[in-house]
Amino acid sequence: MEFTSTVVFNNPEVDDDSFILEDKEMHFFTVLTLLEHYVVHWTYGTPRVSYAATWLGLSLAVGGQAVRTLSMYTAAESFNHYIQRSAREKHRLVTHGVYGVFRHPSYFGFFVWFVGLQVFLNNVGCLIVGGVVIWRFFRDRIGFEEKFLVEFFGEDYVEYRRRTRTWMMI
Repeated sequence: MEFTSTVVFNNPEVDDDSFILEDKEMHFFTVLTLLEHYVVHWTYGTPRVSYAATWLGLSLAVGGQAVRTLSMYTAAESFNHYIQRSAREKHRLVTHGVYGVFRHPSYFGFFVWFVGLQVFLNNVGCLIVGGVVIWRFFRDRIGFEEKFLVEFFGEDYVEYRRRTRTWMMI
């Protein structure tokens, strides 16, 4: 989904990293997610999970992915997987659409997708540990990235930041 969204919405930025295949932390949590799910299943049998929890997890995962994909669509050429440290000619401050609701909708979407996936799979350990790790990652990344955004867009970004929340308790 990540690569396809980049190809469709920001083709000039497509490269190997658009696949997110070399992200060691992502691989670690993918393996950990599968291990927790299958070890619990094999050790204790199929856990009793309410339909409400299953549907909640699925809804969060699909909703999170939708927000992330919509953020890539809305930002188009202004979206990039890398934190931009210098302003580009095509770089615009996007404040409409999903960016009018979430200050960093791509990060919010990824976080909600991760939480939803863990709830859907009934992975309590990964939900807690992974949720904290990913939340800290985005907290630090947003702090670092916003220094550059203020530098690029000045008072426009300061005002946007003041009026638009991340919705991630950051």
